[in-house]
Amino acid sequence: MSIAPGRARSAALIRVMTGASGWLSALILSACAVGNSAVVAAPAATVAAPQAAAGRVAPDRTSTAIAAAQSAADHDRALAILDAALQANPRDVRLRFARAVRLSEAGRQELALAAFTELTQEFPELPEPHNNLAAIHAQRGELDLARAQLEMALRAFPGYALARENLGDLYLRLAERSYLRSLEGKPENASVRTKLTLTKELINRITTMAPQ
Repeated sequence: MSIAPGRARSAALIRVMTGASGWLSALILSACAVGNSAVVAAPAATVAAPQAAAGRVAPDRTSTAIAAAQSAADHDRALAILDAALQANPRDVRLRFARAVRLSEAGRQELALAAFTELTQEFPELPEPHNNLAAIHAQRGELDLARAQLEMALRAFPGYALARENLGDLYLRLAERSYLRSLEGKPENASVRTKLTLTKELINRITTMAPQ
């Protein structure tokens, strides 16, 4: 009996930040408007240090490059825009985050994995890269690594609602895996089979729900 989670279902369970409009924007550019209901705004006291780490890039230049990349019709064009902006501002964390997101959307998961990993190492105080890195690990069936990244996101910012939701969904996949492993040792266990069936049903219902 296989215990490897399906890639499609893992991808649907773990939601990602697709732009720099939430906690990341508030943390790096507190003067910018923040309008993502899934993310709680950053405390003002946490803004100064990441701003310095990001090289104090002018908000309008960064925002313009990101907006142009988001509106680009194809991934190659979007990445070209972001790469050009990063040549002038290689330490701009919002540009790097946007580039990692676009790599992931383009299906270049190894490159996206490396990009998000670098962000989590250089800016561990930012929760969004941890969340998106968790999504890639979940897609690859690496549930324990995904859980570790979501827990790090919540240590960085306990009020990060999206990471909490994703962690709850991931616990369902971990439960499914545990029940399957239990049945490998005792396949006749009716109680575990019932729990597995109910867990699978709940996972299937969640994956068909439209994101809120």
